[in-house]
Amino acid sequence: MTGSSGLKVISIGLDLTIALEDHAKGSRGDAHRRQAEYAELSAGYTAIVKTPRSQQYRPYYWGKGHAVLPTLSASPLQFPPDAYRLATEVYRKQGADLVVAQDPFSTGLAGYWLKRRLGIPLCIQVHNDMIGCKWWMRESRANRLMEPLGAWLIRRADTVQVVSHTIRDRLTARGMVAERAWNIMTGAGIDARQFENADGSALRAQLLGDRYRHIALFMGRLVKQKDLPTLMRAASIVAQKSPDTLFLLVGDGDERAYLERLVPALGLETNLRLPNGVGPEEAPSYFAACDLFVMSSVYEGKARALVEAACAGKPIVSTAVSGADEVVDEGETGHIVPLRDPSALADRILRLLADPEKAAGMGLRGRALARERYDRQRNLAEMVRMWEATAGTADR
Repeated sequence: MTGSSGLKVISIGLDLTIALEDHAKGSRGDAHRRQAEYAELSAGYTAIVKTPRSQQYRPYYWGKGHAVLPTLSASPLQFPPDAYRLATEVYRKQGADLVVAQDPFSTGLAGYWLKRRLGIPLCIQVHNDMIGCKWWMRESRANRLMEPLGAWLIRRADTVQVVSHTIRDRLTARGMVAERAWNIMTGAGIDARQFENADGSALRAQLLGDRYRHIALFMGRLVKQKDLPTLMRAASIVAQKSPDTLFLLVGDGDERAYLERLVPALGLETNLRLPNGVGPEEAPSYFAACDLFVMSSVYEGKARALVEAACAGKPIVSTAVSGADEVVDEGETGHIVPLRDPSALADRILRLLADPEKAAGMGLRGRALARERYDRQRNLAEMVRMWEATAGTADR
């Protein structure tokens, strides 16, 4: 593990699973592992998490100076002042060198109050392409109302952690000082070994049976952002020309019922399945079992699944969203296509299926690049440098 920064950090976040002590004790989920790593990198790490009022959430501690504090907020609007109050108590008891807000809206607002009233330097994380992104703003009126607040807050942060150069450029266009941006992947990278060493042979044999020769995989949330109807329309084109191809859309989300209705409408009863989402322990075997990974999103931050697919040595076909061109080298490790273009998506999938040897070579090149670009220890070291720059204890 990268050496400690010697800094005391207050983190304000939204991930409810972090606030469940039973998950921490069982070491379940990537979020708890990340929090433990951040604690090791600091002299004191307090994670304040947005939670509703419930007996299942309570403060817990894992070592001196390391704690998780649920806000137990009565409503979403009450969360920022609750987070501010808890952070103020922590600051008065043990001090803090910086506060890290895990979004540019509600947690960012609490972080800004701490910066303004207590003088604690502020780092705001922007994990998704939201501010200045028309696709995100079209999703809801709430998004359109929140967007100006996010733009205002990022201009007042000491540092801003982004996950792609696309997001950095959007934020710069909205007034952020470019030199304050740090491009570090969410979770400080991927543990590539679990994907490189996964064995998907048994799962692949089970899925292929006697009917199929190829597997095209999507794994992620079944939500509007992923624009899965476009992927399904591409799948219907591919199925006509390569009927021995099976599409797997693995995940859960609000769009499941709609997507299930689309299956017969597009004639995909034979060539597409919608398995439920799988846990982090099972995911590597799905990547290992497939021939290629495909993503049709209209916006992203830097999709973790793209990096996981690259680490698994799979060629990728992705829409031209934020972060895609930092994972996929066009024509070398996969293909990037325009948004909402099922014909282009299908064409690149068919190209990969038609030349398995070339596709396998693209996957191996993608794995080598991902290993270099998203090495976990290097990304953790970069995060420490960002903390130090936020706190003013080191030059960039």
